[in-house]
Amino acid sequence: MITEHPDVDTKERNRMKRRDRNQLSYRLTLRIVKMLNVLLIVLPVVIGWRVFYKDHVGIWSESVTLLVAAVYVLLYSTYGRVYDSFLVSVYPVSEMIYSQSLALLISDGFLYCIFVLMAHRLIAVLPLLVISLAQILLAVIWCVVVHFWYFRTYPPRK
Repeated sequence: MITEHPDVDTKERNRMKRRDRNQLSYRLTLRIVKMLNVLLIVLPVVIGWRVFYKDHVGIWSESVTLLVAAVYVLLYSTYGRVYDSFLVSVYPVSEMIYSQSLALLISDGFLYCIFVLMAHRLIAVLPLLVISLAQILLAVIWCVVVHFWYFRTYPPRK
């Protein structure tokens, strides 16, 4: 008669708990890194709104600034998901840069339309182009740094 070792179930359960904790830590870390990307991308929008567009639109308050930032975060994160621009583990750096640039340019276009509707007239596009260039630069830096960090922290399995 073969008897099972009583600690086998306990060891297996402990291994599964460690794996679940590691997976939770992995997901949480990636989520924080992705939120850092969104915050970096929305920063030039908020600065551009405060420096240039708030005077031309004629509406100014902290709540409007927060609303502009929230709308942009919603637009960018939605288009970022559509174009898979946050999948660090899957795509090379060039694909992430391309998809993030596409997502932020589409979001910037919608944001310009919102600014025009708020101002009730056409407003200058040049500041938004400067904002877009700053965002692309930040996206390139984020993609390179995060790709390096990710594959250093989580090496590919053999």
